[in-house]
Formats: sequence, structure tokens, C-alpha cells
Amino acid sequence: MLKQLETITQVLDLHNYYRAQHQVGPLKLNNSLNNFAQEWANRLASTGSFNHRSNNRYGENLAMGSGHYGTMQSLVKGWYDEVRSYSFGWGGFSGSTGHFTQLVWRVNTFHMILEFIIYLP
Repeated sequence: MLKQLETITQVLDLHNYYRAQHQVGPLKLNNSLNNFAQEWANRLASTGSFNHRSNNRYGENLAMGSGHYGTMQSLVKGWYDEVRSYSFGWGGFSGSTGHFTQLVWRVNTFHMILEFIIYLP
């Protein structure tokens, strides 16, 4: 459990680092949202699928990778790097920047941290 808690804290710190770049307040952990997200991550892992939950009342970012591209830092950075395509003058949603906007969205105070942490043997 300690290892999992360290992982959650590291992911939260990464999110908050990128949020701070845009003067957006930090996220806080929410066990209910983490459990909701982990349930979906477990389902994806058990079925070998990779898709968003349908009818999800929360936003979600999914990512997967292996080797260097599968680290927490590279996955979260990949979401953030969509900032290059974001139009700050327009400010709306775009399919090419949806992960970025989910990451730094000002109204988010809680986040589903575990959704993209899927460990496959």
C-alpha cells in the first residue's frame, strides 16, 4: 500500500506542477474518485482494452506506454504537451488539446489519479 500511496502522490504532484504553470490551484486527492477510476483501470487491464468509460460524469485522461514512454512523468507530460496546440485566445475544447485542458482545468479540484496507472504483468 505504501508503494501505491507514493505513486498516487507522485502523480498528484506532477498534475499540480503543470497546473501551477497556469496559475491554477492544486488538485486534492479524493478516495471516491480514485476508487471510481481504479475500477475502470482494472477493467481495462482485465479485458485488454483501452477506451474511455461511456456516460462518464467526470472528465478522464487515459494514457499508456512502455519503457521510457510509460513512466508517469512521460505520460502526464504528454498530456501537458498538448499546450502547444491550445489556442488561449479561443479557450474552448478541441480534440487535440482535450488532455491538456483536463489537466489544467480551473474548476477541477479533484482528479481521478489512478485511471492511467495500469500494471500488466
